[in-house]
Amino acid sequence: LKGGDALVAGLNAEGPAEPAAAAGGSLARKRADAAPTGAKNKEGAVGQVVEKNGRAHDAQHQDAVALARRRAVYGEHTFGEFDKSSRGLITLPVVEKAGLIFVCLTPGLEIDIDSWLGDFAPVLESLKLDECHLFSSRMMPGPNWKVAIEGYLEGYHFASLHKDTVFKTNLSNTAIFDGFGPHERVSFALREIEQHLDDPEETWDPTANVGAINWIFPGFSIAGGWRQRMAIGFPLPGTKVTESMTEQRIVVRTPIPEDAQERHELEVMRDWFYDVTYGEDYITGYGVQKGVSVTGGKTQIFGRNEPGVQHAHRTINRLMHENHREGYPLPRVIEH
Repeated sequence: LKGGDALVAGLNAEGPAEPAAAAGGSLARKRADAAPTGAKNKEGAVGQVVEKNGRAHDAQHQDAVALARRRAVYGEHTFGEFDKSSRGLITLPVVEKAGLIFVCLTPGLEIDIDSWLGDFAPVLESLKLDECHLFSSRMMPGPNWKVAIEGYLEGYHFASLHKDTVFKTNLSNTAIFDGFGPHERVSFALREIEQHLDDPEETWDPTANVGAINWIFPGFSIAGGWRQRMAIGFPLPGTKVTESMTEQRIVVRTPIPEDAQERHELEVMRDWFYDVTYGEDYITGYGVQKGVSVTGGKTQIFGRNEPGVQHAHRTINRLMHENHREGYPLPRVIEH
């Protein structure tokens, strides 16, 4: 983000050449004083903004750095002597690319970020995330992680699930898919595109006619990357197979406005994205996983109009096979 901050993503690698799994992360603290505190969704307590004052965050960071350098122990003369060199903070591999910070959770490994992102790196760089500003952040509980991520990667469900929200601005079941190694971009046609079908191609404006999801595998969604405002979704698996937790952030290209009306517009956008994702996608996902739980041994079919979902599952399956460990199950896949 602007001023030296960045988006944060994580890698949990089995080797330096290609991380076995990559996780998108959280937007670095930026202009946190502009993020409303204690925001809630319609249910009253599910959504919560977790931003802190930027100055407090900077002070905490400086304290952590000083602590790491000194390996300080409060009241050391009363605590007792021990080998501080073996009790310091764990150093993790970290690298910055395209306005994001990637962290490997395995100490000592090298992050080959150029190999991992591949042809997707220029796509991310074109979004200019390093110039953006953070407006808000909320945590959102969700169903099984795989169930949760599928909703980001196809527009097949717009007409039925989002008929009073997303479907009012997006065409259903109309999208273009682009794969970039394990990553992908799914571009949904907006209703505005119907007004320009006969216009010369050089006059077409993707920002007004296409809503794109840029997806860093396995789960970091950047929606609206060509516009002035973006919604970032970062779903992570929970402690149970039936749970996940998503961090949803609203990011803008201009400094957070002081004008009350402009701030209100951002708040409306923030609440809209939360309500649609949680109240429509995730609530439906809970129902889906209940159905799956009572249909043991059955399979699910992903249609040819769902290439984004197919690509995500094929990538998961490939990495599970390539990094398989004895005693762990492998996915059962039937290709049609």
